[in-house]
Amino acid sequence: MSMISWPFDSTVTFDTENNPIYDRTYSADVLARILRKYFKDGVFSTQEDCLRVVEATGMNVTVNPGDCMIQGRHGYLETPQTLAIGTADPALKRIDLVVLRLDLSVNELSIKPAVVVGSEAVNPVAPALTRNSTVYELALAEVYVGANVTAISQAAITDARLDSTRCGVVASIIGDTDTSTYYAQIAADLAEFKAGQESDFDAWFATITSILDQNTAANLLNMINTLNAEMDDVQTLGTQTQNSINALNAEMDNVLHTSAQSLTTTQQTQARSNVNAQSAITASGMLKGNGAGSVSAAAEGVDYVGIAGGKAKPERTSANLIYGTVSKTLEPGHAGCVLRLNSSSNLTVTIPTDATVLMPNETEIEVVRWGTGNVTFVPASGVSIRSVDNQRSIAEQYASACLKKISANIWLLTGYLA
Repeated sequence: MSMISWPFDSTVTFDTENNPIYDRTYSADVLARILRKYFKDGVFSTQEDCLRVVEATGMNVTVNPGDCMIQGRHGYLETPQTLAIGTADPALKRIDLVVLRLDLSVNELSIKPAVVVGSEAVNPVAPALTRNSTVYELALAEVYVGANVTAISQAAITDARLDSTRCGVVASIIGDTDTSTYYAQIAADLAEFKAGQESDFDAWFATITSILDQNTAANLLNMINTLNAEMDDVQTLGTQTQNSINALNAEMDNVLHTSAQSLTTTQQTQARSNVNAQSAITASGMLKGNGAGSVSAAAEGVDYVGIAGGKAKPERTSANLIYGTVSKTLEPGHAGCVLRLNSSSNLTVTIPTDATVLMPNETEIEVVRWGTGNVTFVPASGVSIRSVDNQRSIAEQYASACLKKISANIWLLTGYLA
């Protein structure tokens, strides 16, 4: 392709119907190529609040008037434009992006403000910009949409216009740059710093000033000498402490020796009995006392039972097992029990209100899905079930879930859920 140069006048000729024919024409791409050499992408800084995104009413934001340049194409918004922000998720947060969108598709050929909706998440991130040969976007602002919010405040809007990687500012080649809006934003940040941090900084600086006034070297040397003297005192104290420990150990040896000699005959007999009991311990490794200072080996099955390597009293090692093949409504008799439901059909476990069936707080009930049919927990009207992701069914056969009453009409559901 030959080199393109412009502007030059065309030579005009006419066809048989007297229509003009020009020997050279210039397309919009040529003009855009030229403008890209003079202007970078971004918003023009010659206007105050140029294309700034601000709060409106409810779930809406407003884009202020202004000019922009995107890939050599110029766009300007003459009047404020309101954009709707989508409904907030009831539990998760998201970040939406307000953009200027250049669309070169044949049916569009425009630059317009638009909202790019982000993805809901516990820790959301802003969506990526679209930038290809047809669509090219500049970011104006990020809009933080909190869980279940019904209005967008100015505090939820983060200005992105000064981010040169996503937008940037176009400095006009004619006239001065109006920086009042950017100055106002910097001044607001400085005011926030003064309100929360300046007093701490002043106190620290005053301390440093008092240390380093007049002769800095002399003050520092005095501090070092004082520190060295304190270190010597610490070493001396350490030596004295060790000597005191050695003396205390010697005194303890004397006390133990004297105490052993002065034991009564009864005390010596009791001590030997306890030693004999210790040597008679079985593999269980358990002792029991009689409440009067004497101990003996504990008997497995009488004084304790073994549970997975632990020890417990026999009457506390089992829970009642309740069998069922139909749906159940919880009742006081289920408290502290394991409810085993065996059915090929889907079953429900209904949690009644306190007004219907009153069970004390911290009541625990374990439910096992023994059959192939689903087991689902259903709260009566007025009852709340708290579970991860609001899951209320036992996930698989032979899996279990645990219900624990937290407070009036509020139950916690944990386990293998779906």
